[in-house]
Amino acid sequence: MTLLRPRLRRIPLNAGAVVTVVVCLFPVYWMITTAFKPSQDIQSADPQLIPYTWTLDHFRRAVQADGFEQFWRDSILPTLTLVYFMITLPFTIVVLRGFIATTPPELEEAAQVDGCTKTGGRQGRQGDPGDRQGHRGRQPAPRY
Repeated sequence: MTLLRPRLRRIPLNAGAVVTVVVCLFPVYWMITTAFKPSQDIQSADPQLIPYTWTLDHFRRAVQADGFEQFWRDSILPTLTLVYFMITLPFTIVVLRGFIATTPPELEEAAQVDGCTKTGGRQGRQGDPGDRQGHRGRQPAPRY
């Protein structure tokens, strides 16, 4: 009986997940099947979930249209760039996180003593770090 209760509690969650997946994937399914339907079926007042006849005419007309090569280049380059960043960005984050995680706490403490905050900014800093006038409001020692 104790194993049955957690399973019963998960039924609404799983049903909600199934509904969400169907709602998200149905437009993709509809788009793909519409691409292969004949024009008469697309424009009919009675839509069909599963097309009875399949055709490649829409693809032939698109490829033979004027400017297809330019449209193809304009859409494929941004897609490839997006795919490149989707692949390399997580890898970069993992590598940099490993590097940041190895920073010794003593180094962070020393930076805080020097006036840095946890986010890396300096408190009360004005001007160039080498400028003694602007460094934390101290005046340089007079020279005799």
